Amino acid sequence: MRLNKIFFFIILAALLWGCTPAARVQMLTFPANGKVSVVENGRTVKYGGIIHLKAGKYTLVASKKGYYNGKLSFVYDGRSSARVVVPLGGRKPVLSDLTVHTSPPGGTVRVVETGRDIRDGGHIRIAAGRYTLWAALKGYRNNRISVD
Repeated sequence: MRLNKIFFFIILAALLWGCTPAARVQMLTFPANGKVSVVENGRTVKYGGIIHLKAGKYTLVASKKGYYNGKLSFVYDGRSSARVVVPLGGRKPVLSDLTVHTSPPGGTVRVVETGRDIRDGGHIRIAAGRYTLWAALKGYRNNRISVD
């Protein structure tokens, strides 16, 4: 019986000796309230969530609605708890629909800043901002206006 206990502890020690310990890593984003994914293992947590990681090199991807994804690579020693802040990319532009109706019908409107032409009744998605529009229709004088 005593020999079985000693054998058990030797096997347990050998198994534990070969294992790399994992420590707690708290995942944060800037700005707050995003999600963080660990590329190497596919795990994702919400802002402030905890992931247990072993020592190694990791790539983190932060995401949040309305922002471009942020990416951060880091080397983790695995010996102590850590807090990682992954910065998000810039804000995505707010897109709006621009629909064109000309009077008289059949005209074309050019959005000068984008170089895009829109025929009567057509529409495009465009970032909010200030634009110069040129309206044209054969037989009529062209018209230029600025819109916000």
